[in-house]
Amino acid sequence: MKKSAVNSALNHTLIREQHSPKHIQTPPRKKMFGGSSFYGFILGVAVTFGITVMLMSMLSKDKTAEQPTYNQLPTPVDLVTPTYRNHVVRANFANVLAMVTPVKMQIATHYQMTGEFPRGRNDVDIRMFDLNEHELITSSEITNQAAIKISLSKDFGQNKKLVLQPKASKNGAFIKWNCLTNIDKKYLNNTQMCNHHKIL
Repeated sequence: MKKSAVNSALNHTLIREQHSPKHIQTPPRKKMFGGSSFYGFILGVAVTFGITVMLMSMLSKDKTAEQPTYNQLPTPVDLVTPTYRNHVVRANFANVLAMVTPVKMQIATHYQMTGEFPRGRNDVDIRMFDLNEHELITSSEITNQAAIKISLSKDFGQNKKLVLQPKASKNGAFIKWNCLTNIDKKYLNNTQMCNHHKIL
């Protein structure tokens, strides 16, 4: 009985010694900021970031290249080509001729009522058709032969003029107008609306 009790006590002591804290071996902790593993981690992050930046830059260049051309509007300098200018000057000249029409009608009416042409601006009521207010005309006058003389703006060139000379038919039933101008022939578009002539 005593021997059994002694053996039991020894076994209990051995078990306690085996499970005591001094016999439990814990693995050593890894250092977070030491050794080659930390530098490897930093290098991996740097490489990943560099690749990401490079890919984003390539994608942004591709999107810029794919922009449609119609979004790129031409500048005013690009629009002022010789052909474009020719069309503009021709249109402006036709506009001036249209503005002079009411004055021509006033002169024709004066002739039909009096049998003679007006000898100046005072003989014709053209206050409603003041040509000098238009941006394409710098000055206008009616000569003593009832001709309408107009100085054109610099849009047509330097010292360019337009002269409209009336001539009555033999029976006085109608008036024919002779149109003269010293603007470049190419702006007249090879039409009979006006004749190129040197005007002082």
